[in-house]
Amino acid sequence: MGIRQRQNQFKELKAIREERGKGVFKNIVKHKEVEEELKEAEKKHQRVFEKMADGFILYKLITDKNGHPVDYIIREINRAAEKILSWNRKDVEGKKATEVYNGDTPFIERYAKIAQTGKVKHVTDYYPRLKKWYEITSFCPEKGYFANIFRDITALKELEERYHTVFENTGTATMVIEEDMTVSMVNTHFGKLSGYSKREIENKMKWTDFVIPEDLERMKKYHIARRKSTEKPPTEYEFRMIDRKGKIKDMFLKTGMIPNTKKSIVSLTNITRRKRAEERIVKIQSLRNAISNINQLLVRVKSESELFQQICNLLIEVEEIRFVWIGLTNSENFEVKPVAQAGFEEGYLSSIKVTWDDSKYGNGPTGTALKTFQPFIMRNIEDDPKFEP
Repeated sequence: MGIRQRQNQFKELKAIREERGKGVFKNIVKHKEVEEELKEAEKKHQRVFEKMADGFILYKLITDKNGHPVDYIIREINRAAEKILSWNRKDVEGKKATEVYNGDTPFIERYAKIAQTGKVKHVTDYYPRLKKWYEITSFCPEKGYFANIFRDITALKELEERYHTVFENTGTATMVIEEDMTVSMVNTHFGKLSGYSKREIENKMKWTDFVIPEDLERMKKYHIARRKSTEKPPTEYEFRMIDRKGKIKDMFLKTGMIPNTKKSIVSLTNITRRKRAEERIVKIQSLRNAISNINQLLVRVKSESELFQQICNLLIEVEEIRFVWIGLTNSENFEVKPVAQAGFEEGYLSSIKVTWDDSKYGNGPTGTALKTFQPFIMRNIEDDPKFEP
């Protein structure tokens, strides 16, 4: 039963009692009709009162001569309250809180405010004395009185605690997503992965804030389709995540709907290292294939110039190789002359002088490799002074 219904019942009974108390009935017939009406209303209210699944207790506030709350009396309780609290109404109805609670008056300030102002209060509280969690709605049926409608939610709280423990210790970054794409809950792993705190994320950010633009539209379609019974978008896929510092990470996502809700739960695994390893394997294999093909050229091609050019053509097909050139050395003037090239050149070879002597032109990557008989790797040609002049 709702609070408003219960309040209305109190008002109806009170009005009938007040009319009877005023002595305004003009004749005995009318008086009997009202008496029967009152009895029937009280029976109806009592049946509803006793059949409520929630506990119900009506209290009367006791104040001192200055109006300060000092105690309250338990006026009436229903069967559900007896069961929930393991009480017997005969033992508690008509008694003061101090008698029932061994001299204590639990939450008297809160209840006094409700009884004196008529405000409704909804709380979830743990009662150490009973070792139970209760969800309580308190209201004022009439001035000086307050009533509690309550239920035992201890089992629910314990279930929530177990769920929270599992949620926090899944071993992966996990989040709960609302229908409007808001992230309502994340675990500690997700906070570390994204670089944001739980307080910054929960109910403030959307999952779209963590996805690079190139993957966003695809994932939005999945999100909408997942909430339609007629569609079955993938429950596992890869995407690229962007963290607080703008770093892009490759992620593997698994998701599913929470039963009887529009919420989904998502777990994320960082596969950036795996992806990079896979990319390195592909590059190495591509280079190996090129080397194998070059070995075949050595047997098949008769012309040196054609051999050099085809070597360049094969190497430029290797992933991430943008430019290849081959040069021949001149032992008389220590110059290196380009004889073949492939890739993005743009006049580069015609604009440079490469030697392998001790001049300023002989200390670049080519000259150094020739003089040391070792491969020379330059990772940043724009900033490395050895690439000059």
